[in-house]
Amino acid sequence: MSHINELCTDVETWDEARFLAELDYELNFSSELTVGSLTVYRGDDSCDLEGPFRVKLERTPASDLMNTCGEYLDPYWDVRPLETLEGTSPWTHGPSYRVLEAVRENRRVVA
Repeated sequence: MSHINELCTDVETWDEARFLAELDYELNFSSELTVGSLTVYRGDDSCDLEGPFRVKLERTPASDLMNTCGEYLDPYWDVRPLETLEGTSPWTHGPSYRVLEAVRENRRVVA
């Protein structure tokens, strides 16, 4: 069982992070996974649910796989829960990558 959304790895460049994020997704596509949390929508509101949950990784837009937050590449993965949950459009985070070139760039800007 994989606990995929608890992983974060340091990498040197954005290109490396993007390559690894795509590889993570392709290697896990259509697989059953265990994830520690899910986000669903209930009406117009998003709700974070604490797991663990068993899910199947579904087709995910490329733009969601390349989600960034500061110095992190933090992919969103669309999933189908293998148990009944209240809510729609479930998703979770794939493994994240902290990009060290962005960390160094941020330090130069702040200094």
